[in-house]
Amino acid sequence: MTWPALKKAFAQVLEKIPDSTKICLFVDGLDEYRMMDREKDYGQDEMHLLSFGTNDDFKAYPEGNWIRDGHQEIASIFQNIKKSNVKICVASRELAPFEAAFATTPRLRIHELTKADIHNYVYSRLMGEGREYFYDADEMKEIADTVVKHAEGVFLWVRLVVEELRKGQDDGDRIEDLCAKLIKLPKTLGGRDGLYMRMVDMSPSRDEAIKLFQLVLYHRNPPDLDVLFYAADDLYESDNSIMNFFNDQKSLALSAEIQNDRHLRAVKQEVKFFTIEQTKRNLDQLERRL
Repeated sequence: MTWPALKKAFAQVLEKIPDSTKICLFVDGLDEYRMMDREKDYGQDEMHLLSFGTNDDFKAYPEGNWIRDGHQEIASIFQNIKKSNVKICVASRELAPFEAAFATTPRLRIHELTKADIHNYVYSRLMGEGREYFYDADEMKEIADTVVKHAEGVFLWVRLVVEELRKGQDDGDRIEDLCAKLIKLPKTLGGRDGLYMRMVDMSPSRDEAIKLFQLVLYHRNPPDLDVLFYAADDLYESDNSIMNFFNDQKSLALSAEIQNDRHLRAVKQEVKFFTIEQTKRNLDQLERRL
């Protein structure tokens, strides 16, 4: 079914619903909508802009124009629903097309409503368990204010950032060090420059994690948890060089004997061999998936 036909069908379904029937639609992620007629044009940069771009980003990048057109298109679908028995709740980042389309409708700014809770969480985590004796309360409140400002209501980002700051405290960081670290941390979770990728890059087990991801991604049959458990031991004891791991001319055989309540069974899996060029492409794909 084409996109115009789908939009027409959606409108007709709503139109034929009797007034006595009450409908409520909850639609999340309007800002991640992709134009169907340009589906093949969404490369890595476009997907990054689509998922993490701001109003300023859409002005700066040429592809922002047609992505913004897509936002206007999806907004108009819900904006044009006028039936009194149909209620709609949509969620999105505060991008210009949605601000304009829904300017006159009631709305909740969730990140404004959760500010106090986030501030209390950050302050209590950074000043609890004896930490209050080493840091000034007012200065720590300023750090909590900064976290709240950058979080935009995303609790997961807050939790990860707080854990990074607590690690710094355990290492003896001063308040100035914590402020500097907070400023350098990515303001988003996903994407090539997001907090997830930073955590992977900084992880002491990064090479091992990449090898395990490769095993899962390219094995003929997805390995079960038993195999991954023993694979981790095998990879940890092997050469930590990623290229050496994938450039090995022999396939890696993983085997283990696992005892359960009924019987002893053997687990054996094979890992496909990759050339260096294949490995480079695979690592790029892995980073995009992360």
